[in-house]
Amino acid sequence: MQVLKQKLIDVIQQDIPIQENPFQWIAEQLNTDLDNVFELLKALKQEGILRQIAPIYDTKSLGYQSGLAAVAVEDNDIEKAVYILNEHPGVSHNYLRNDTFNIWFTIAIPPDSRIGLEETIRILIKEIGTNIKYVILNTKRVFKINTRFMQDAKEMMKREDFVDPKIFSGRLDEIDKYIIRETQYDLPIVDKPFHDIANRLDLGVDILIEKLFKYKEQGIMRRFSGLINHRKAGFNANGMSVWIVPEDKIEEYGKIMASFKGVTHCYERTTNEFWRYNLFCMIHGKDEKEVYDTVYAIQQTLGDKIPFKVLFSSKEFKKTRLRYFEDDYYRWEDRYI
Repeated sequence: MQVLKQKLIDVIQQDIPIQENPFQWIAEQLNTDLDNVFELLKALKQEGILRQIAPIYDTKSLGYQSGLAAVAVEDNDIEKAVYILNEHPGVSHNYLRNDTFNIWFTIAIPPDSRIGLEETIRILIKEIGTNIKYVILNTKRVFKINTRFMQDAKEMMKREDFVDPKIFSGRLDEIDKYIIRETQYDLPIVDKPFHDIANRLDLGVDILIEKLFKYKEQGIMRRFSGLINHRKAGFNANGMSVWIVPEDKIEEYGKIMASFKGVTHCYERTTNEFWRYNLFCMIHGKDEKEVYDTVYAIQQTLGDKIPFKVLFSSKEFKKTRLRYFEDDYYRWEDRYI
């Protein structure tokens, strides 16, 4: 049963087909029956390994602004800083990392924000305290977003074809927003999970599935899959490798880095006087050695002595899915307008 559970973790991290009963597809991949899949999925949830199974929407395609920020906080102010940052609904990830800038968080704001991304971050920093050193590292280009934790460390160092992430540039109507808001949560583990959602939306299930297909084709949805709690699954090393890459090499090196299977996220970000690293690669391993092995494999492939360092997270303060088209963003902004 343990072997089957491990295979299930690998399967649900794939791009699951959007169909009336997606769990039947999972059962077929495992060569087992549906009841067994339901039992194993519920066990993974009880153990805290499986966060949820749901459509994963692309933040930028939905019109949201997002960025990465880092703050240099004294040890006795960390608890206060974490409370202030985590209170913002757009802060989805917040980690303590081994650097002078020790608190790192990602934040997003809706397309109709009245404050804007950078001003929102400045407000948060001001709440933490005066004379706080911080950096805002906006995304210039996304080379890869594909969170998948690999059991085989050797597989992490292998490469695959680079696929340029698709970004939707059109406009969403109110029906689209309504569907996205209702489908972004954990799918119920039942025979036909989309039926309840379709009923809530007052749509036929065929229309709902057709809409979800369309979102996938357009890049509005990145994939439909399971989200794994990496620490509960045994991936204890969360390494953010950061590189100083010459401007004329960013596209070439970004594609190389993104092609490594062990890289889950790869971005080009803005720099400033306090932070010169412009390419970021997230790598998760069972321990720090697994992360470094992949980093060194990247370095060897580049064939260039590019300055880099790896920032490991020593504590996870927050890791959650962004909730799109919800009112809590506006309630937060009301306090500062």
